Amino acid sequence: MIWVRSFNPFKIEISVKDLQNILSINLDMTLKCFDMAVWLLANKESRRPKGEIIKNRKHYMDMRFWRMIGFGKLPKYHEDPTTEELTKTLDCWPSMNYYITACKYVLMPWKFNGCYVLFVIDHGKKHVTFIDFAPIQDWCKHMPYKRLNTSYLILQAMAMWENDSPMKFVTDAKILRRNFIIELLSYEENSCRYAIPANIQQRVNNIVKKDYISVQGVNIFTYD
Repeated sequence: MIWVRSFNPFKIEISVKDLQNILSINLDMTLKCFDMAVWLLANKESRRPKGEIIKNRKHYMDMRFWRMIGFGKLPKYHEDPTTEELTKTLDCWPSMNYYITACKYVLMPWKFNGCYVLFVIDHGKKHVTFIDFAPIQDWCKHMPYKRLNTSYLILQAMAMWENDSPMKFVTDAKILRRNFIIELLSYEENSCRYAIPANIQQRVNNIVKKDYISVQGVNIFTYD
């Protein structure tokens, strides 16, 4: 059963099973959930004071570009995208009006060996910053495919990048996962909200109204 569906800017459907998997500490965020989280960040970015947005305008990329280029796939299992398809991954998000060339930063998430990483392209300084939260520890250097849950850290980095305050990461996985579900279920443009049981909707609404906390000007999965 689908509980969350968005058509803007493209179709994403999140089922009850997907929501259950989010609560599993041993599972990292799926690509479609990550894409939805990026859209939530971009949507909240558009609500920041205009002066702050212009000063450090950011373009949030989701995982569409990564999927399109077929990173890590053999050519026979991948079809190269068209120029038009790639260009769409750089379009401004709905409710925002800008050209990517006018953005100070382009935040491009990537996935490598099962872990999420982030490339920050700085148009002003003409350089790229690479953020990887999964360094290889001495005890597991012989395990090149050791996987860590890095999606939530990357999303926080995207939200807090150059927001005039030091980055303060929430590292409690249970809290982050629970609050991400709250974000999804309270999404205003969810066309499947009718499918969510009334008692759950009421509980989510109460949490959002009572316990909302703004972090760095952008709410990033933070409720008490």
